[in-house]
Amino acid sequence: MNKKNKCKCGNIKCLCSKTCQKCMGLSYKKPKHYCTCGQELSNYRTKNCSSCAAIKRIKKYGNSFKGKKHTEKTKQIISKKMTGKPGYWKGKHISKDAIDKRIKTLLKNGTYKGKNNPMYGVHRFGKNAANWIHGKGYEPYSTKFNKKLKDQIRERDNHTCQLCSKKGRDVHHIDYNKQNCKKPNLIILCEKCNSIVNYNRNYWKKILKNRIKIIYRMTKE
Repeated sequence: MNKKNKCKCGNIKCLCSKTCQKCMGLSYKKPKHYCTCGQELSNYRTKNCSSCAAIKRIKKYGNSFKGKKHTEKTKQIISKKMTGKPGYWKGKHISKDAIDKRIKTLLKNGTYKGKNNPMYGVHRFGKNAANWIHGKGYEPYSTKFNKKLKDQIRERDNHTCQLCSKKGRDVHHIDYNKQNCKKPNLIILCEKCNSIVNYNRNYWKKILKNRIKIIYRMTKE
């Protein structure tokens, strides 16, 4: 066989082309189709993506559901269909390009600039902070609050958080006084609950005091 009839890979050339069928398949690439917004379309027959098509449909015919509400029966049917199915955004993340587009639109509209920004002129540091406790957070702990005492309380509470019953290691002062290191004033919490307890302190004092009473009753029995 002549070398002219052979392809580079060694196979026989097709009559209509200079390469074989395998090389033709590798070299051929499907053309990509894009919407006006820039999103790639999976089907070449469609001209717009689903979001752009919905916007055009609403502009032409208007939103038929505007001002209406679902009945209780339809709500129950929707809830039955959606139970057990993962949410739309589960496992998904907003891309950096989408975030940049949002920021650009906000800057164009002027909602992010100057007095239009909701955080304009707001200073939440020091005394103006929502969690300000008159500098008590910077007070040092007493010398009695050592490793031995912490381990004793962890063993007493079985290394579990006394609010959510998960694993916990943080030793919390119930009255928020770092110098009061008596055992009835100390309780085990997890990291999450220990941060939550710093807000609305009077409310959490009552709950934790009641919880300590129950712990000591259980130990006496």
